Amino acid sequence: KLYIGEYYQDENKRHTCLFGKKLMVVGHQKHATPEERSKYNSIDDFNYPLEDVKSIEELTDGTWESWDPSDRKSYLQFGRMLTGDTRLSMDGMVDLWKSIAFCNYLQVPDINLADRQGRDEDYLYEMAKPIFLDKLLEAQPEKVIVWGVDTPSFKYIKNALGVSTLEHEFQVTFNNRKIDFLNIPHPCRLPQGGYDVVITKIKEFLEK
Repeated sequence: KLYIGEYYQDENKRHTCLFGKKLMVVGHQKHATPEERSKYNSIDDFNYPLEDVKSIEELTDGTWESWDPSDRKSYLQFGRMLTGDTRLSMDGMVDLWKSIAFCNYLQVPDINLADRQGRDEDYLYEMAKPIFLDKLLEAQPEKVIVWGVDTPSFKYIKNALGVSTLEHEFQVTFNNRKIDFLNIPHPCRLPQGGYDVVITKIKEFLEK
């Protein structure tokens, strides 16, 4: 499922840190709930696309208090990186996430189901390609930030778009529109001393 914030299409209401741009954020994979871990034995058990944006909907409607601490940290840390405000609170992120589109690249939770069926991990990434392209077509962003330089998602996104560069930033024409992509470390896995570097990189990326 693709989350599109209520301000995403309105340049005048988007958060000022976006410099008027339509930003789509791509995560790696939905965290599995305890119920999902016990329920699913096959990747074929899932209905696609997953309801993988419930957490953001809870953030924007103010019911995020029940979140797992790791999820809370991811969204809060990214909000602080995006705005440059290191004191940004969860409540302060509401308008920010109302201005953004979001999806996860992989269409299964983080349960190692591929190995259970004798399928390699590439199967899951290949399966996600057409779904991701459909989401990109629906959102029509100007900028895309992909979380996780330590995950294969960015490689498969480039492959789906026919891009061969090894760089973490590129521009592509998709559906007759130019889209800029930037790959950053996952908000919870920033390298030592990398916080200010990533903040600067994001700001420069959005200003272009």
